[in-house]
Amino acid sequence: MRFLPSKLNRAIFGFLITSFLFINNNPIHAQLSEGDIAIIAFNADGGDDLAFVALVDIPASENIYFTDNEWNGSAFNDLNEGELTWTNSGSILSAGSVVVLSDVSTSSSSGRSASVGTLSGSGFNLGASNEWLYALTSVPATSYASSPTFLAAFASDAGNGWLTNTNLSEGTTAIDFNDDKDGYLYNGVKSGETNFSSYLVLIYNSNNWQIESSNGENILPIPSTSFTIESGSSNPDPSVGFDSGSSSENETDSSFSVNVPVTLSDYDADVTVSVTVDGSSTAESGDYTLNTSSLSFTSSETKNISLDINDDADNDDETVILNIAVSSGTADLGTSQHT
Repeated sequence: MRFLPSKLNRAIFGFLITSFLFINNNPIHAQLSEGDIAIIAFNADGGDDLAFVALVDIPASENIYFTDNEWNGSAFNDLNEGELTWTNSGSILSAGSVVVLSDVSTSSSSGRSASVGTLSGSGFNLGASNEWLYALTSVPATSYASSPTFLAAFASDAGNGWLTNTNLSEGTTAIDFNDDKDGYLYNGVKSGETNFSSYLVLIYNSNNWQIESSNGENILPIPSTSFTIESGSSNPDPSVGFDSGSSSENETDSSFSVNVPVTLSDYDADVTVSVTVDGSSTAESGDYTLNTSSLSFTSSETKNISLDINDDADNDDETVILNIAVSSGTADLGTSQHT
């Protein structure tokens, strides 16, 4: 966390949290990528509705952005249509969970709802003709320094080029029905696969959908039944890591506390991690107090490392690096990497 001075005579602290913990040789807490969710319902009538399934665990506080603006291969042509932000405002959302977004065209934010998490943004009016929408991890924009990460895409009739440079492909991470209908609902199987990613080819096969030609409301209510994998199938390895690489706050005229969230995903058994300050930190020991020496997890959940920033008169640019490492549990002991 980089602390910028509110006064010239206040200290500047930098806390850079860039540790990556490896359990069973898998990197921890990877960002969402294409195919990690799939759109499973679309209704262009009434208040407009849609739904998606999480095919990996979605961390707490994660944002997914939905838009029906047109993508030109490098950015969105404009932002004249709708934009919604779904936030996982609770704990980790388990793989297989279905999230239903209802009445998304309602102008009032209080009229829109999500079965899990919260919705914000302008809302959008889904059309039955030549309509498509994207789910991505970045705010929709008309220019990008680097390509955003697209998670999924859906179209009633999009035409050519709608997936250019998105890393999505029809039939595996996106679907275009090319028929200009009003309502679509995946009604294929939700159980029996050995891993969640295997559902992608089923979801993006148009033969596995209920299609409504003139009244999209016929797909309502959208079922929220979770997808499951066969008992005994291999789940992803447990992983634990910082929720973000860094964060920043302005120092105040007195000591204050900050929380650094750490999340355990794909819970398999109890895990305890140790928390330490790396020796390469440049902050003086009196400038901070680490209140948390370990965190114990008994489920897939998020917990906080507590750190006090102590008031002093220095005017220094300093950095604290926090490390975490598995100290007990059935997971293999990993190594904490930092920069």
